[in-house]
Amino acid sequence: MLNWLKEQTELYELNRSLRLTSAAFAKERAAGKAAGLPGYELAQIEYEEHLETALYYDEIEWIKTKRLIRTAVRYSVPIPTRAEGEDWEQSRHLGHWLLTPVGATKLRREVAVEVDIRQKPWLNWLAVAISAASLVVALFALGSA
Repeated sequence: MLNWLKEQTELYELNRSLRLTSAAFAKERAAGKAAGLPGYELAQIEYEEHLETALYYDEIEWIKTKRLIRTAVRYSVPIPTRAEGEDWEQSRHLGHWLLTPVGATKLRREVAVEVDIRQKPWLNWLAVAISAASLVVALFALGSA
């Protein structure tokens, strides 16, 4: 629970920093265009923005990958190996291994199937228990009337 709260706080701070950084670079680009900067200087501003925001994106994806792997381990779902090229990629900026969107989708689907398999029997018995409880309440209501 505390890990989740810590990660949510980190994600909020990273997304906030990402928005502020992007806004600052947008102002810088607009000022450059208004000042009539040549194209190569505007491209330099965009390149600097890309470098700076890429760190935030990588950190956000790293947190999401850790969270998904932790959930998969909790439900005993096999995690794809890094040898499978379409499921993993290495971050160029931080060096972490991140799940690609394809790999994350596969793993999320497998986790959802496992959760469904584990919860289905309990949900069926819960429906039976609720039906039995409502029958008892109905019988008491008829008996007191």
